Amino acid sequence: MQGNYERVEGYLEEGLALAYQIGNTRTIAAFLQALGGLKRRRGDYPGALITLEEGLALARPTGDLQTLSALLRTLGLVVTALGDYTRAEACYQEALSLARSIGDADEVGSLLQNIGIVAKARGDYMQAENCFQQAMVAFRQNGQLARSISLLNSLGTLTSNRGDKEQAGHYYQEAVALARRIGQREHLGFLLNNLGELASERQNYDQARAYLEEGVALAHQMGHQEMMSVTLTTLGATARKSGEYSQAQKYFQEALAVGREIQHSLLISFALSERGELHLSQGYLDQAGEDFREALKLAQKLENRDTWLLHCMDWHGWHWSRVMFGRLVVLVRRASKSLKRWAMIKLLKWPTG
Repeated sequence: MQGNYERVEGYLEEGLALAYQIGNTRTIAAFLQALGGLKRRRGDYPGALITLEEGLALARPTGDLQTLSALLRTLGLVVTALGDYTRAEACYQEALSLARSIGDADEVGSLLQNIGIVAKARGDYMQAENCFQQAMVAFRQNGQLARSISLLNSLGTLTSNRGDKEQAGHYYQEAVALARRIGQREHLGFLLNNLGELASERQNYDQARAYLEEGVALAHQMGHQEMMSVTLTTLGATARKSGEYSQAQKYFQEALAVGREIQHSLLISFALSERGELHLSQGYLDQAGEDFREALKLAQKLENRDTWLLHCMDWHGWHWSRVMFGRLVVLVRRASKSLKRWAMIKLLKWPTG
């Protein structure tokens, strides 16, 4: 799939060069939006940011509201992945206003979902659920099956965060069946991660590994770096819980390598946090402290309140272990479990664009 990305990017670059030669600003902006979206999907966030900001500057004076809305939505996805939720919400709200003004119901649904994801990242669950319900109405009215999949995932993570694991599993299974039916591989990969994590929480480790190994294979096929890092981290956590410490270490190292390659602070912070849990389980308190400290430092740069909070919990739990040389930290880890699971899934750039 990586080769396909490169080939398509080559075509877009060629088309963009031709548009510049002709001097058609609207066409240039449209090509920049497509190119920026492709860079985002393969994990090149710095490149996507530059490309989309260039397109945005060109699109505003043209009056092409549809291209402008698409640029703002794609830019919102990029800055969400980079942890800038204030800018992401501003992009989505402006794009939503434009989409409503031109009567683009499909775009309205996607933007409502993205706004809900940002609200969820900030801990505003009421706004998140309200946005998701509005988006579901829009998707069902327009027969948007693929977008219904991503919304079912968002509802699943919100439900899981509230403690209703059974209902969350129903949402995920419904979404998986739909994704397989219509061939939505990107959605399928993230859903397999979610199902794997739920199975792991229920100590059904064989089932968890089956879901997660399918997700890793899919990520390899697609060349999807984010999906790869997320799923490897969940595999590592599952291996740790089942006592396979050496295998867990391997998974975390791979997840960190991918996260650092694409400069995704959120993915790096969670892989570090989970590796810290592994070191803590093994009694390696110094190494655990280093991982938690680095994870917290990264989280402080993000605007995700729950991400920062759970890393604070890990950090203070490590201090308890250092002082007491006991396992009181287990209480802290239990308190942060639902937050950790929730924050891992989604903004992680759930693909809604």
